[in-house]
Amino acid sequence: MTPRALAELESASASASGGSAKAGTVKGSGPSLETFLAEYGKSPGDLELARFIASDGYRVTLHEKTLMGVDVVLAIAGASGPLPASERPMRLIIPGADSSQWIYAVERIEFEFKD
Repeated sequence: MTPRALAELESASASASGGSAKAGTVKGSGPSLETFLAEYGKSPGDLELARFIASDGYRVTLHEKTLMGVDVVLAIAGASGPLPASERPMRLIIPGADSSQWIYAVERIEFEFKD
């Protein structure tokens, strides 16, 4: 799905704050993972894991127990406009999660579904 197609989905806003000054706070908006999966007749409960891969090769893998009960936003915009070029096409925002999971420059998502 392209960023343009993501922008056409129902959007949610999210904010996540890290435990250090370096991590800071990230804010953004875009479809939730739940909304994205619904486009394909799936839900977060159907997932074994979701792997998010950035343009520089950095990867974050969220397993079933992490995905349940958290809001995951596929941010395609920042708090006041488009994401900075270095964070495009998408940034992952998970309120309450460790800042190491706030991956940006996500260019690919891989899903493994339960049997």
